[in-house]
Amino acid sequence: MSESTKKPEQAEENKAETALAEDTKKAEKKASKSSKKNAQADRIAELEKELEKAQQSVKESADNFLRLAAEYDNFRKRSQREKDAVYANATSDTVTKLLPILDSFDRAANYECPDEQYKKGIDLIGTSVKEAFDSLGIKEIPALGEQFDPWFRLLL
Repeated sequence: MSESTKKPEQAEENKAETALAEDTKKAEKKASKSSKKNAQADRIAELEKELEKAQQSVKESADNFLRLAAEYDNFRKRSQREKDAVYANATSDTVTKLLPILDSFDRAANYECPDEQYKKGIDLIGTSVKEAFDSLGIKEIPALGEQFDPWFRLLL
């Protein structure tokens, strides 16, 4: 073969090789873009899962916070009711023990005593006890000359 025939054949081979190389490069670029897109899609899916987990965690934390706040509010209300009940029971017990003493002072005040200072002292003590009862919200129920109503007394 002559040199002149080799050159066109080589040129054609070179063109074919160049075209093949270009096609290969295009395919590689396409594959590279495709794998990048797949990697990005995988990363997006992974981030979406993490976001979903984080949102679920936030919901659980908010729910726990609300439950804890409600539990604390219930505890505070229950404690206040118990405190009020203890105060009412203590007042009731104290008054129940002091009423017989007040009755004794009333009897002593009605007793004829030759010593005026002594009688005055008994009256002052009785008055002080009645004022203490008044400050606690305890009032005497007028019963003298009225018909006895057991239901009314029971309610008190």
